[in-house]
Amino acid sequence: MAVETVIRSSFGQPGRRRALVLMGGGARAAYQAGVLAGLAQALRAADRSGRASETFPFEVIVGTSAGAINAAFLASRAGFGLAAFDQLADYWAQIRTEHVFSLREVGGWSNWLGGTRVGAALRSVQAAKLHGALVDSAPLARTLEGGIGFASIQGNIAAGQLHALAVTAFSYTSGTHWTFCACPPGADDTLWSRPGRVATRTTLGASHLLASSAIPFVFPPVPLVVEGREQYFGDGSMRQISPLSPALKLGAERVLVIGVGQPVKQSSYLGISAAHTPGLGEVAANVIGCVFHDTLDADVEQTTRISHSLAQLPPDVASALGYRPVQVVSVHPRISFDRIAREQGEAMPKAVREALAPLLAEEGASALTSYLLFEPAFTGALLDAGRSDAARHAPAFLDLVGATA
Repeated sequence: MAVETVIRSSFGQPGRRRALVLMGGGARAAYQAGVLAGLAQALRAADRSGRASETFPFEVIVGTSAGAINAAFLASRAGFGLAAFDQLADYWAQIRTEHVFSLREVGGWSNWLGGTRVGAALRSVQAAKLHGALVDSAPLARTLEGGIGFASIQGNIAAGQLHALAVTAFSYTSGTHWTFCACPPGADDTLWSRPGRVATRTTLGASHLLASSAIPFVFPPVPLVVEGREQYFGDGSMRQISPLSPALKLGAERVLVIGVGQPVKQSSYLGISAAHTPGLGEVAANVIGCVFHDTLDADVEQTTRISHSLAQLPPDVASALGYRPVQVVSVHPRISFDRIAREQGEAMPKAVREALAPLLAEEGASALTSYLLFEPAFTGALLDAGRSDAARHAPAFLDLVGATA
């Protein structure tokens, strides 16, 4: 996080905009829906006017990876006020694996091996070689088109119920992070352009969410046309060194961040032998974990530290700098999603388990399972965990949005 980003925004008028930042992680993003449903309940309980439910508490929403899906869902329902959070929780309660991905059909397997578990695994490997991904995300495209009212996003922005929605994806073609923003029109469609980072106004659709949430190796790259040419995009968490930057550039001074990272992993707690040799699945899970989680905590810490330091400046100096204080509340799970995935792994459809067995069946691969387990046994547990954690963070959240208990 650059000091300049904290000191001033590159866009919009000064004001105390509140932002919601949602990071990704496949099926783990169900946790965010639980947190938000719990915080909505806390806000209703603290409201003395009886009107809290009518107002959506954030002006800016920023989403990356599966967090982009949650962000777009909420932006399309900002006109419902706090009910949007309950609707998001209901949305996750209905999601199944078949709504998110399917196994690819690969020809040439009519021999005796075709109907075996080994054959299923080999077909998966061949499909990955042919398509650059383990699974087909076409079901997710249909789910997004049917579940998110993309036209309502611009309508809510035009009506003043939301200032901006920002979704970030990573271009495999150019190595650039693109932040696609639905926001009020301006003189220039490019909101900011820095080395390796570009933000532009656009009309968001399902393809932007597919791109942002395309976990590397698992989901296929998604083509998008930017700057007049087609580029292929993947998960926006890749190389994302400053997850809070889009929110601050869009004028946020108060930010709620909901991540899906994990507590410190303890092999004995997960039921894994401390002396085991990591296999391909465990290595892949740790690599993907680095993609999703390693930068968020550092960015929150640095933003808070810089903001606190700048707050010590004399008022006239702060005014000359254009300084605006940034308040950040960060929510992360206290329980291990890896452990829950290990316990609930059998809930994954049998055909998927067999096809992905080279990665998911080995010891220590439960972390990877947690990204792909789109079944109620897992997502329901994450919704409950989110609601529980929301109660712990309710006082800080109420202070963030200007409510009192």
